[in-house]
Amino acid sequence: MSEFQSETTQDNSAALRNLILSVRGITRLLLRRWWVLLIFCAVVTGLMWLNAYVLTPVTYTSKLTFMLNDEGSKSSGVSGLLGVLGGAAANSYSLDKVIELSKSRKVMAEAMFEIAEVDGKSDCYANHFIDVEEFDKVWKSKNPELAGFRFKRFVPDSFDRKENKVMLQVYSKIIGNKEEGIEGYFNAKYGETSGIVSFNVKTQSEELSNKFLEELYGRLRKFYTSQTNDKAAQNYRLLLSRRDSIERVLKSKDYVSAGIKDQSNGLVFSTSAVPGQQVDRDRRVLELMFAEATKNVEIADYTLRTISPFLVSIDMPIAPIKPGIPSPIKTTIIGIILGFILGSLWVIGRAMVREAMK
Repeated sequence: MSEFQSETTQDNSAALRNLILSVRGITRLLLRRWWVLLIFCAVVTGLMWLNAYVLTPVTYTSKLTFMLNDEGSKSSGVSGLLGVLGGAAANSYSLDKVIELSKSRKVMAEAMFEIAEVDGKSDCYANHFIDVEEFDKVWKSKNPELAGFRFKRFVPDSFDRKENKVMLQVYSKIIGNKEEGIEGYFNAKYGETSGIVSFNVKTQSEELSNKFLEELYGRLRKFYTSQTNDKAAQNYRLLLSRRDSIERVLKSKDYVSAGIKDQSNGLVFSTSAVPGQQVDRDRRVLELMFAEATKNVEIADYTLRTISPFLVSIDMPIAPIKPGIPSPIKTTIIGIILGFILGSLWVIGRAMVREAMK
């Protein structure tokens, strides 16, 4: 047993000694070829600078933050009625739903085909994206029939097949595709704890980034406001109609009750008073129903007049935007590290090949 342990110890010592010798040899080899490493570092760093500051266009990222507001209706003391009305406090709006709606084709298309002046040119945002992001360069090679295309009509519902194709391409470029690893010009996220929603748009034009982000947020906010107000208004009309129908029935019962009393005056038998008693009982029930319906209508009317906006902006995009240029120091450090690694592999590999050919 002791002999086996002794052999194992000797093997480990020999392996460690060989490893140390190998590392020492490689270090000496790299030191002798320091000029090769220097060339690799310079070339790789130069290529990274060329890619970062010459070949890659400068981008501008516009940012906007907002939050969901459902406290206004709760503080008014009518949240119970909103459960009937379908108002904001009764619905469990989620942040995921807001983000998905902001990327929906309905909301996005409304923003895409709004006319605005960007960089001195008045056109719809879809055409601005085509110009600024130079879609023609890709279309000339992949879709030659689309080269030079620009929207001349700005109502998506009236588009023909070709216009729909281009619209979908611009739309997909804006929202991106996470499953395919395609980053879009528009990005949305929210804080898990704060509940603050952040939108940003990144393009090669500062003005396009700012203006399109404002337009998209405005369309989303308008959509939510219209949906909330329309639902509240619809339920207000239903409650009002219900109250009016009860009032009509109650008035008819008043006339019936008065007629029965007129006919039963001077009658001796008690059974003659039964129809009048039944009508009076129906009137009392209808009066209670009418009072409750009137209260609901008044609350619904107050809620409709004082309903708060669902989306509340926090920070709107402003100019100037800092250009999205990589840090020169970071680019240089990464270039030196990559150059050293590639140079080392080249020197070691070349030495191994020479050794094998001896």
